[in-house]
Amino acid sequence: MTFPYVTVEEAMNRSGLRMVVVSDVPSPWGEAAKGIFHIKGIEWAAVRLVYDSEPLKEWSRQRNGPVAIFEKERPRAGWAEILLLAERLAPTPSLLPTDCGRPRSGLRSCARDLRRSGARLVAPFAAGPRGS
Repeated sequence: MTFPYVTVEEAMNRSGLRMVVVSDVPSPWGEAAKGIFHIKGIEWAAVRLVYDSEPLKEWSRQRNGPVAIFEKERPRAGWAEILLLAERLAPTPSLLPTDCGRPRSGLRSCARDLRRSGARLVAPFAAGPRGS
């Protein structure tokens, strides 16, 4: 699924889902959010993160990415907020595991798994460059 890139001004005046993304460098969290929207079949428009853009900061309420903004709702920047937004916009296929009918249990399982995966992702870089 492809997505258009729009300017900050276009994004602010556009309806639907827009997401501020880091450009020119891979962002694991941004790629994960893109993947969630792809699996869910949710159409969205990308807005490049521009650190010195005051209109972008005012609209997204921060200077980082990813930040998902649906219609006139508040910006969502955390992985759980973005995942729950995607679940609401496209309930199937569900990306949250079901656990005994308790809705928050699936989210807790994701949080536990992401903490473990995140630690493995960051650990190789924590020691500094190899060979130094």
